[in-house]
Amino acid sequence: MDTITPPLDIAPGTAAPLDPLVLRIRTATVRDHDGLAALLMRGDTPTDPASARERIARLTLDPATIVLVAQTSTGIAGLAIVRVRPTAGDTGAAGSEPRVFAVDGVLVRPEQRGRRVGRRLLSAAVEWARVRHATHVVVSADVAGGEERRFYVGFGFGASSDGLVMLA
Repeated sequence: MDTITPPLDIAPGTAAPLDPLVLRIRTATVRDHDGLAALLMRGDTPTDPASARERIARLTLDPATIVLVAQTSTGIAGLAIVRVRPTAGDTGAAGSEPRVFAVDGVLVRPEQRGRRVGRRLLSAAVEWARVRHATHVVVSADVAGGEERRFYVGFGFGASSDGLVMLA
């Protein structure tokens, strides 16, 4: 999994939050592939355009994955990737084995950071998991420390042996 730059609530180089953007969180579609691939190419792990587009296409076609898009009037401001993590005996029914959903990453355009885009994407990702009877939501991105870890902990994730986890 690619390392994804953390979405910050404070704009880099400033001490004050920026105004939140007017945006809509929605599920990615085929029409988003080029825009999402361009966003992936701007992430911490550089990739070529064909690989980025192929990765987005694969993710959007996977029934166990959702790619959420933060859409503004001017384009895509960010994305979040969430996967259902299979567990033994998981039937998907409430009260069954634990259903764990993994946030594989939240990526926000650098010029949109500090405007609560990442927080709104993460909130939508957690809600998506809850509606599908998640018992736990984990962060599967590498968040060893720093700003990215503070972002997830500030949202309500706590440390566990598996990384960062929150009860759904």
